[in-house]
Amino acid sequence: MKIQSRGKDTHRLFWELPRGADGKRRQKTETFRGSKKDAKIRWREEQALIDAGTAVEPSRMAFADLATRWERDVLPMRRPRPSTLASYESTLRLHILPVLGPMLVQKITAPDVQACISGMQRHDGRSGEPSPRQRQLVSFLIGQLLEQAVRWRVVPRNVADDTITPRQEHPEIDFWDAHDVQAFLAVARSHRLYALFALALATGMRRGEVLGLRREEVDFAKGTVTVKRSLAAVKGRMVETPPKTRRGYRTITVGSRTMELLHEHLAAMDAERSTAGVYSDDSGKYLCFPSEAGTPLSSRNVARAFDMLQERAQVKRITLHGLRHTHATQLLAAGVPPHVVSERLGHSSVAFTLQIYGHVLPRQEDAAARLSDLGGHFGDHLPIKG
Repeated sequence: MKIQSRGKDTHRLFWELPRGADGKRRQKTETFRGSKKDAKIRWREEQALIDAGTAVEPSRMAFADLATRWERDVLPMRRPRPSTLASYESTLRLHILPVLGPMLVQKITAPDVQACISGMQRHDGRSGEPSPRQRQLVSFLIGQLLEQAVRWRVVPRNVADDTITPRQEHPEIDFWDAHDVQAFLAVARSHRLYALFALALATGMRRGEVLGLRREEVDFAKGTVTVKRSLAAVKGRMVETPPKTRRGYRTITVGSRTMELLHEHLAAMDAERSTAGVYSDDSGKYLCFPSEAGTPLSSRNVARAFDMLQERAQVKRITLHGLRHTHATQLLAAGVPPHVVSERLGHSSVAFTLQIYGHVLPRQEDAAARLSDLGGHFGDHLPIKG
């Protein structure tokens, strides 16, 4: 054990490392601040790692370099969705690298990571604090990067494990009642995207799934639509991606009136196309809902149209995703079994569906209690045990 005192409560620790490939001796040093007793404990801990072959060697790798290597060499192996990849890149660029990027990975401490999570600022032009979900994403990415550093033996352990992240409270979901649905549809009836909004309400399809729906995936004879893909906005372009979950690949039965609307819409798109002639970009010709320019419809433009129609209809303001919530809550409130609703929505499990929409079920529980109480007169005569 080699420890040199360098003043009060300051010690220099030395370890002999295995010889290098060139046969030369190698040594590791560390300045330790604390008592001589604690310095000995630290020396023994590191020596145990050296003996086990799991010790990390000094590295000048900066966190920004770690992030570059992780994005280049590790992340592609996980095959994230394009929208997920864009979210990771923007989160690293806006929230993580400005704080941790210049720091050496081996010098980063749990308080450094905690400060990065807690000190986040919004960069989307909106007021208020970042959401718990945004902070969780920052925590997740830092943890993933430092975990990779552990695998590469740049650091002995992941200090992000010692940080606290805000709990993700399930937000209140916004949806319409029957009155709002009718009021909106009455106003939207003359709009070019009327069938899009009606289909979303009638099926609970995600926005990207509706935008990615192709003509050959609509079966008018069977009254169904089949979800095989989604369109997502990534860096200003609409990109095709697979459904969000394995159960996202699904066939949904659609009511006859909605199918009629969809048929009328496609006929209108054909007429629009014949009038417009040849498009410079015809990439949306197979889609049910192309733009007027013949390209895939921008999700941002759909959201703008939706907000404008909501304002005209003077209904409760919800997001486009609220149409999906509206479909689910109306089905559950009507007594449709949760597993059927879950299948229509393409959720990964029934449990996930109940986690989101469980607030609708108490009404059904009340009804069940009333039904069970119909013969309640005999309950008063049951013997009491105990």
